Amino acid sequence: MSGKNIYGPYRNESVLVVSQNERHVSVDRKMLKNLGYTNVTHRTSQELGHVYLEKSAPDLLIVGGTLADATGQEFIRSVRKTYPDMVIPSVMVTLRNRKSDVLEAISAGCAGYVLRPYSMDTITRHLAAALESSRFDELDNEQLISARNLVSAACFDEAIEEFSELVPHENEADRYFSMGTRALMEGKFGKAIIAFNKALALNALYAEAYKGMADAYKGKGDMRKYQEHLKNAADIYAQQNRHQDVKDLFIEILRVDPDAMNPYNKVGMRLRKEGDYQSALQMYFQAQELSPDDEHLCFNIAKAYMYLEDIDSSCRYLKESLKLNPDFEQASALLEKLQRKKR
Repeated sequence: MSGKNIYGPYRNESVLVVSQNERHVSVDRKMLKNLGYTNVTHRTSQELGHVYLEKSAPDLLIVGGTLADATGQEFIRSVRKTYPDMVIPSVMVTLRNRKSDVLEAISAGCAGYVLRPYSMDTITRHLAAALESSRFDELDNEQLISARNLVSAACFDEAIEEFSELVPHENEADRYFSMGTRALMEGKFGKAIIAFNKALALNALYAEAYKGMADAYKGKGDMRKYQEHLKNAADIYAQQNRHQDVKDLFIEILRVDPDAMNPYNKVGMRLRKEGDYQSALQMYFQAQELSPDDEHLCFNIAKAYMYLEDIDSSCRYLKESLKLNPDFEQASALLEKLQRKKR
């Protein structure tokens, strides 16, 4: 084979394989060799994986379902938390085929999910997609930089034109999210993760473009457009749970519009209407960190708990809402209704 890659245009990426199953590692090493990877390191545990990562930054992680001291998902999550500036796509190669395992992998930040036993074509496709997902599209990145430079040079109309080409006219991210959801329901777990990661990458691009357009309109003195695009960026950051970015933008929004809706609250309301009450509560609690004295937010939390049939928690937040605003008639009426129901 002479190290030549016969399956695709891979560079000589370094790979860290983390798994306690020696037989699986042997199969993965052979596969990587056939694909032209020559720099492959193996570790058996989360602890040893972190020891390696403290000194080296591989281009790709291949993670088994079970390590000596953690699950594969736990390891991926710990890598993201410990090394937030280190962009390493991770692919789980595992026997675990339950939907709950895949959802946990998505939550952890996994870029690919391959079930054993796999074919060479399957693993090749998923490794390529994982590596591609970690690299911001070079042309889009160049255009973002060019547009930001135009803002810095006070060429606001030209900057707006550049940014406009990057924001969605039809939201492709939503289409990929729908594809991912459908694939998940069909048990096509690898395809689901590829689609979800594509959606995340597109949304990250859209958020940056919206923020840039806001800056350009601010430079032109069009504060209405500035505020509109700032909110668009904040909404996307909230969906991705990028808390510091949301916080920074929300503070900026409030300088222009003191009554603006908290971005997390907006996402929570959408999730509640879709019937995903637990996810809505997560968004509402994030919103509370930014808006602790918002009686409407407490009311929304109460409604989510009501739909979850947790009447005690619902009443608690309704009382909190009324403490913030004793004249809040909707909260008062709902509290009275729920208290009658408890009797």
